[in-house]
Amino acid sequence: MLDLAAIHTSNWTLTRRPGFRHIVLLILFFAVCGCYGSNRFNVTWKFERHTSQRKFSAAIKGRQTVNVASKTCGHESIHQHHKPRKPVLDENGQLNSELWIDQPDALTQLDMRRKAGFVNVEEAHALRHMIDHGYMTVDLSLGEEVTNEFDRFLREVWRTRPNNLSAKHSQVSNGAPISLSLFPEDWVNVTTGMPRLPGTKIREAHSHSEMLQSLLHHPKIFRLVELIYDDVAVATQSLLFSHGSEQSLHRDPWYVPTNPASSMIASWVAIEDILPGSGPLIYIPDSHRLPWTLLSSNDITFDGAPKDDIANHVSIMHHDIERNGLKHRRFYPRRGEALLWHSGLVHGGAECTKPSRTRKSFVVHYDKLRYHMKKEATVTTGDGTRREFHSRKITEHNCLYAFADPLLEV
Repeated sequence: MLDLAAIHTSNWTLTRRPGFRHIVLLILFFAVCGCYGSNRFNVTWKFERHTSQRKFSAAIKGRQTVNVASKTCGHESIHQHHKPRKPVLDENGQLNSELWIDQPDALTQLDMRRKAGFVNVEEAHALRHMIDHGYMTVDLSLGEEVTNEFDRFLREVWRTRPNNLSAKHSQVSNGAPISLSLFPEDWVNVTTGMPRLPGTKIREAHSHSEMLQSLLHHPKIFRLVELIYDDVAVATQSLLFSHGSEQSLHRDPWYVPTNPASSMIASWVAIEDILPGSGPLIYIPDSHRLPWTLLSSNDITFDGAPKDDIANHVSIMHHDIERNGLKHRRFYPRRGEALLWHSGLVHGGAECTKPSRTRKSFVVHYDKLRYHMKKEATVTTGDGTRREFHSRKITEHNCLYAFADPLLEV
């Protein structure tokens, strides 16, 4: 049996104790890196909605790609870092990782950061929880106006079905992303203005809603993500849900490729109080340290992998969960509470036992900007054409970065 507790004790013996020299080196490193520049996070988040969906999408389309090599935002000049993806796993079956939270002395490094004043007590507590259990929670204190704007946006886009906004559902186009204009006419409940079935994901809504763009760039979340990265982050993708996903238990690198695979972090924000029966988010604490199994491709991404190969991989994961006595938890947050998780955390969506109940939420995936300066996507556009996009369009909001929806290029 894999002793998860021993990962932080015997196998991951702390190699050094914090001292004056290490703290000085940290100060010098962060001063050069600029990752902790106060000008990038010293912003109070506020609700924003001044333009319609159509006008905001057009405004994002017209924006120029930001020059991330510039130092105007107080961080170092960012240039593409090319790194071979393989080997994906290390000798212990864990994702090869350069993140400090994945290192044997992660708790020592966290203590050094706290003593040096780079993280406050609240942040240190959250980061320790991420190291030990694979996730952390944070309260964004969102007001009712956010929920109201979320509802307004959903009703508007399902009424107008813009060609340059995409969504996906397992029962439509074999689960592949397609333009909203191609969804069946009866997909939406005429009373609520929202999809009839759970599991519909609207992609990249942050490029079409002023409120969602500002929420994606929330400084409290970005701050925690960049504390983990010790580097400048970029939001690579957003997903919007009106109802539960009902997605089976999974690990994000199966479907969300990053290089290295360990560099992805995700956030999930509740846009309303989440109630039982709505298909809440399920997660398994400590599962981020379960070992991985390579597919026949010597990788862990499911795209193009044989079905039998995938089934065996998933079966091994479930066996490891049971063998180690790990337990499922359901996330019932209040509006504004967010869950951030490690790339290895096993999670999914519970069954929606009360279909009339919504589970309004907003998901964002992140990566290090220097590792992810191009976004690739394949979407069926409004004219029915399957197109591949290779976009380098990155937008900036209060000096925090995100990829724009590639579909805006159509």
